[in-house]
Amino acid sequence: QGIRLRRFGPVVRLEIERAMPAHMRSLLMHNLQVAPDDVYEMEVPLGMSSLMALLDVDRHDLKDKPFVPRTLPSLSSGESIFAAIRRGDILLHHPYDSFAPVVDFIKRAADDPQVLA
Repeated sequence: QGIRLRRFGPVVRLEIERAMPAHMRSLLMHNLQVAPDDVYEMEVPLGMSSLMALLDVDRHDLKDKPFVPRTLPSLSSGESIFAAIRRGDILLHHPYDSFAPVVDFIKRAADDPQVLA
């Protein structure tokens, strides 16, 4: 019971970055009704490592859909990557374009006796 009520209690500590502008600091202190003695300045951005815990929250409505990189149409036909390169340059932007063509290129080059280096 006490823990449930605690979330509605007064703020007991405010951690801010040392570089926070004074007007923002004053605004937070005023709105949260925090005394100057309860404000702690930190050197680094606050709690960034603990944000990873949010990934474990089972709320899919709050998360972005997984990103699926695209495969260029010129590389999805199943033909040899070398044939596609002979037709012209291929420019891939990672992570937006799939890395699979790069892996395919390296695998085929490793198996091709005509590839020297």
